[in-house]
Amino acid sequence: LTGLGSSVTAASAGAGAVTKAVYDRTSTAASFSFRPVGPPCASGRAAALIAVSGWVAKDEEVATQWEGALHDAASTREICALRYDFNRLQALGASMETVPSSMAWTLISGAASGAKAAVQRAAGAAATDPWGVLFHRAQRNAELLARVILRTPSRPLTLIGYGIGARVVFCCLLKLAEFNIGEGVIDHLFLIGAPVTSDEGDWQVVRSIVAGRLVNAFHTADPALRNGWQVALKKGAAGSASLPLMGVENVDVTGTVSRKTKSGQVDYRSCLPSLIAALRVE
Repeated sequence: LTGLGSSVTAASAGAGAVTKAVYDRTSTAASFSFRPVGPPCASGRAAALIAVSGWVAKDEEVATQWEGALHDAASTREICALRYDFNRLQALGASMETVPSSMAWTLISGAASGAKAAVQRAAGAAATDPWGVLFHRAQRNAELLARVILRTPSRPLTLIGYGIGARVVFCCLLKLAEFNIGEGVIDHLFLIGAPVTSDEGDWQVVRSIVAGRLVNAFHTADPALRNGWQVALKKGAAGSASLPLMGVENVDVTGTVSRKTKSGQVDYRSCLPSLIAALRVE
C-alpha cells in the first residue's frame, strides 16, 4: 500500500523500547512488512484493505492465499497482506498439518483434569508451542501494526484476519484506542475464528474505532476456540459463538468450514473464498 513502507520504518523508529520488545528473541522489525495482493492497483484508488493470515506454509502464501478470495474487493480497494512472525506462523502451519492446535489440546487436558500441575504444564508449553507463542505475541505485533496505521496517510481502511491473524487485528484496534486515534478511523473489520475475548467492554472499544461493519465470523465446532483457549480468554473465545452485542454482526461459518476436516483453525485458509463470499467483503 502506498506509504506503508515508510510507515513501517517510522513505526519501528518511533516506538522506542516498547517496539523493540515486539520482536524479541530471534526476530527483528525487518520481518514485519506488507505484500501486495493481486496485480498493481490503478492510481487514484482511495480505499485500502489489509489482510492478516493465521498461518502459512510458504513465504509466497502470505499474499497468494488471499488473491482468489479477495478478487472482487480488488476492484474497489488497494489490497495487501501483512507479513509478520513468519517463522512462527510457518511452524504453526506445520504443527496444524500434523497435530492441529497442539497447544489447545494441552490446555484442554489440563483444564479437564482440574489438576493444578496439569494446568501449570499447559502454561509452560505456551512458551515453546507456536500456537501459544503467537497467541501472546499478537499484542506486540498489533502494536506495530497500529503504529503503521497511525503514520499512514488517511484513507478508508478495512482490516480482515483469521485465526491468530484475527487476534492481531482485534488487538491492533484496542491499541489504536489507547493512542486516542479517534472514533470511526477504520472502515470495516472482519474477524474469522478469532481467539479473542468476548468481553463486552473490549468489543465496545473496538466498535468505536470501526465506522462501518464489525463482523464476528464464528465457528461453533472449532476445538481450539471452544475448548483450548477458554481458560485464557475473558468470558470465552469470540470466534466460537455469536456475540449478543449491539453493533456486532455475527456470521455462523461452521457449515462452510466443517465441509473440510472440522478442525477449524486448520481450514480457515483453504475456505477463504467461501468465507469471504459469506461475509460479503466488498
